[in-house]
Amino acid sequence: MNVYRNFVNQAEIDQQYNAVLSVDDVSIYADFDKQTSLTVRHQLNTALDVSYGEMPDQTLDIFPAKNSNAQVIIFIHGGYWRSLSNKEFSYVAKGFVDLGFTVVLPNYSLCPEVSISQITAQNQQAVKWDYHNIHRYNGDKFKIHLSGHSAGAHQAVMLAMTDWKLLTLPEKVIKSCTAISGIYDLSPLIHSWLQADLQLNDEMICQQSPLLILDNIKKTLPPLLIIVGELESSEFQRQSKELQPNWIQYSNKSRILIINEKNHFNVIHSLAEPCSYLLKQIKNFIVENV
Repeated sequence: MNVYRNFVNQAEIDQQYNAVLSVDDVSIYADFDKQTSLTVRHQLNTALDVSYGEMPDQTLDIFPAKNSNAQVIIFIHGGYWRSLSNKEFSYVAKGFVDLGFTVVLPNYSLCPEVSISQITAQNQQAVKWDYHNIHRYNGDKFKIHLSGHSAGAHQAVMLAMTDWKLLTLPEKVIKSCTAISGIYDLSPLIHSWLQADLQLNDEMICQQSPLLILDNIKKTLPPLLIIVGELESSEFQRQSKELQPNWIQYSNKSRILIINEKNHFNVIHSLAEPCSYLLKQIKNFIVENV
């Protein structure tokens, strides 16, 4: 009996969804993230650990643009909702700032201290804080774009689907979303090594899986650029490929971009380079949809 799609046990699901198993040595990528981020924090003008909520983990690292009224990128870090922080991803700000963006990296509480639903609520608070305060960091509150990697991509998509009127923000506060290497149906994870920390149940899966709740959407969604690495597992690629045609039914635009010869971890490394192919694609997508 299969537990999810054609997978019969946890080992098969872990092989697809545990990205660490897809590379020879994950420490190579972790070291790049840590060291490059440290360098970028020293290079750029920063406002670090700005509080946006009641929990001590609810802080923002902000990298202001040099000029006022800049486009704003809110980039949400990954770590399977259970590890890492925004500090390991400071490097993604480098390329965007060089191109004239203000960049915000939210931090959030982690499972199992909180649930994925609570993480989504915290990141919604971060967006609300940005809308009311980003002008102090040369950002334009009417030009807010979302992005994220892995679990952060899931969060970015959940925020793009949020009914912002219920949170007293304009309905179209989010102008576009770029989701990189995300999981958009949480169903397989209840059978995975992550379950001990995520503590998923059927209700949470239904409420926090973009692919499962799209049919309930009653508004126009912002444009969505979906990115995945060519060397990522077939399940990571399948989920990305399934999201795009479903999203386009509720949005003016959505496209998917597969990055050649990149895996789950290094697919975002070129965000530190303003002239990189990846950053140019994201910038063009944003410019087309402002």
